[in-house]
Amino acid sequence: MFDLEKLKNILKNTKIPQNMLNRGMVGLNSFLKPIENVLNQMKPADKGWTDNQIKFFLEILAQLDSNNDPESFRIGEREARVSTQLLYNLSGGFIHGIGRSGDIKAPQPKAAGGSVLNFLTDAMVSYMFKHLGLENIAGSRVVPLSTGMTLMLTIRGLYEYQKKTLNNQSMLDKNKIIFPRMDHKSPIKAINLASMKNITVESVIGKDYVENENADSRQIEFIKKWGKEACYVLPKYIENAIDENTFGIISTTSFFPPRSPDNIKEIAKISEKYNLVHIINNAYGVQSLELMKLLRSAIDAGRVDAIIQSTDKNFLTPVGGAIISSPKNEVLDMISKVYAGRGSSAPILHLFVSLLAMGIKGYDELIKMQKDNRQTLEKELKKVANEINERVLNVNNPVACIMTLENLSDDQVKNLGGYLYNLRVTGPRVVNPKLKSFGTSTNHEYPPYLVMNAAIGVSKSDILGAISQLKKAIKQVENNS
Repeated sequence: MFDLEKLKNILKNTKIPQNMLNRGMVGLNSFLKPIENVLNQMKPADKGWTDNQIKFFLEILAQLDSNNDPESFRIGEREARVSTQLLYNLSGGFIHGIGRSGDIKAPQPKAAGGSVLNFLTDAMVSYMFKHLGLENIAGSRVVPLSTGMTLMLTIRGLYEYQKKTLNNQSMLDKNKIIFPRMDHKSPIKAINLASMKNITVESVIGKDYVENENADSRQIEFIKKWGKEACYVLPKYIENAIDENTFGIISTTSFFPPRSPDNIKEIAKISEKYNLVHIINNAYGVQSLELMKLLRSAIDAGRVDAIIQSTDKNFLTPVGGAIISSPKNEVLDMISKVYAGRGSSAPILHLFVSLLAMGIKGYDELIKMQKDNRQTLEKELKKVANEINERVLNVNNPVACIMTLENLSDDQVKNLGGYLYNLRVTGPRVVNPKLKSFGTSTNHEYPPYLVMNAAIGVSKSDILGAISQLKKAIKQVENNS
């Protein structure tokens, strides 16, 4: 890629001794070689790059965009003009954005560099997913939208895909999406925004189902794996909700406990049986090798059209991007064409930089650390639970733990979250299902509870510090009640 011999010949004019030039070229080649490798291999390097390498590569790509041509005459209404150098710096020079009005993944004539960035990021994240066990996807596309908005985009893209594959048979009556209950507003809003009707299927508590004499053996095994005190939406309930107007199913892998992952393998079989679209919300599941394994088995077993992941929750980027993966390239192409207009390059740039900075080994280390920290969180939370006569529930969420708050009054439960916030603990969820059932993902009775997370990027000191502050907060609510 870089003609170092030519550069060396030019540098001879400086009268620098040849042995010094040769030695200098060794270091320069080490600096530049990873850039050449990424362009050739379309995957992150094993070892993360230095900030200087990343900035150098971004500057090369940005100079390919027309707005960085010093001799261009820019007279259009949108020519990547910005009011201050600060905005240029914040954008990395990729001001034209990505895509075209007809396809968010189409090359942009004014942004050759931004288009390379767009393509490379898709290729790199696809490689990462396959490296993490999702080997049966065809590819992935990064879009500059939140997870919820990406879900809406995916629904509309798959509506067009389904219409095409059904040879343009009428889809007007296909307006229902079955949504195994998961109490989060974003997917519910996405379904509504896509002009679909949300058919919510209620959940059961695992231990109640296991004790049923008519329980399905496959579902029993699934419950044993993910925890008897979690809540589950049974595949047979999902199948019973299907009618002639059903368009598809949106299942979930990762959410706050007590919600378990859906049995997506069985849902994939149901989707294939009834020719229904199947979208999986895997918002922060990339960091869990167990969930990635579950996704792979679902693709192998039946129909999975698209899997949606958050960039910030999985790859430590600023909020604003999502990744759509699919075992079918034609699905990804259709979703890309549904996107209206160009898109911001910022979320794509953020993911690109994060992948380069971490490298494959760096991300693998973060996943191992996350798993270790999850074990530490459960161990420490159980100590607290024993001290105050509470329990850590048998819910095998790969990221979070859930502890009961049965011995606190309703007012004390209500105040606990505020005390934690004032003690500078961010992220915990304090829920009292007796006062508000939305958030528990079930109508079945749960005691008040606390959820704490050990997601990717959390340090052991964060966990130990949060546990220490939790003890203080509990004492405060008890003393001030």
